Amino acid sequence: MASERQTSWGGLVALDMFLGGIGAGAFTVGFILALLGEMKWLAVTGIALGPVLVILGLLCLFLEVKSPWRSYRLFSGLSTSWLSRGGLIQILFIILGLGYALPSFWLSGWLDSGAGIALGSEALVLALAIAVYHGMILSEARAIPLWSSSVLPVLSFFTALCTGLGLLLLISPAYVGLYGSTEVVDAMGILGILGIGFIIAELITLSSFISLRPSATYVASIRSIRTPLIAAVIGFMLALFLLSLGLGIGEVTPFMWTSQVSGALLLAGGFIIRYSILRAGYYAPLQILI
Repeated sequence: MASERQTSWGGLVALDMFLGGIGAGAFTVGFILALLGEMKWLAVTGIALGPVLVILGLLCLFLEVKSPWRSYRLFSGLSTSWLSRGGLIQILFIILGLGYALPSFWLSGWLDSGAGIALGSEALVLALAIAVYHGMILSEARAIPLWSSSVLPVLSFFTALCTGLGLLLLISPAYVGLYGSTEVVDAMGILGILGIGFIIAELITLSSFISLRPSATYVASIRSIRTPLIAAVIGFMLALFLLSLGLGIGEVTPFMWTSQVSGALLLAGGFIIRYSILRAGYYAPLQILI
């Protein structure tokens, strides 16, 4: 019996996962920069964009739902459903994330203060949970072999980190004029090292996800998105090369253009992966026993 593709979740859900993942990743990278005292305003931008992007993602999700005004039911299954848990995690992250980000605009020492670090650390844990959550929610769909893969939450985690970092890499040249060349090179070096680590982890996880062979439906689902996944892999590998090149040169101007191109590639690759996996959700065929 032929497999049937799911039609319940479409492009807006993919956009929710994409934006929410970027938000979680951008907050994480911004928090790391703030903790290390590098390029404060780039760090603050990442921290502030985190909750904002999660909000935009939730709005996309509500638009996808047939009855948005019944969204209060989202919290009715906290003990059993990752959809309910994820909703609560995201709301708590928005509150704590904004609580950490906003005071930094008028309190110069807020990010380095004990209270700031404590609040930011709590928001960081929630951001990392959001990065995993988008894979966990798909893994609940046991009738769809591709989604129920145990690798998917890990892939979702590293995709979120890569796209969040990609956003900060893309906008980082706008902040270069605020700092001296030494500080810029140091900060971009940190972003480059993080990027190389995130991309390698993403490629390893994606390779594991593709190479699994639990069922014929799983294999057919992977084959149906082979071309976009190859494009995403090529983009990630090119970003890996450019970040390594920027680190090797160690000068501001090369860092600026390698960062922007790498950031764009990471964002594009992340969206391709999210959308492709969602579109390749085929149900396993029913087994008719006679």
